[in-house]
Amino acid sequence: MPTKSFNDIYNDIKNSDTERAIHLEQLDEQLKASVLLSELREREGYTQKELAEKVGKTQTTIARIESGSMNVTFDTLAEIVNRLGYKIEFTIVQA
Repeated sequence: MPTKSFNDIYNDIKNSDTERAIHLEQLDEQLKASVLLSELREREGYTQKELAEKVGKTQTTIARIESGSMNVTFDTLAEIVNRLGYKIEFTIVQA
């Protein structure tokens, strides 16, 4: 039986019309938010602990959001970003 790489399996699921594809897309968007928050924090020169103190969250919460292990809500993400003097903008596009 031939083996498939992770990328092959990922692309097969992503290109399918299944619940798995929808879930995978949601996970991708969550990961993008995590990466963007981490990049913003670093650009602003904060450690996770400093950011947490500034926005009224715990360092553990910031770490979990940045690692993608926490499904951050839009409200929480917007609150963090707004307290840093930024706003969230997004575009809805056809997949």
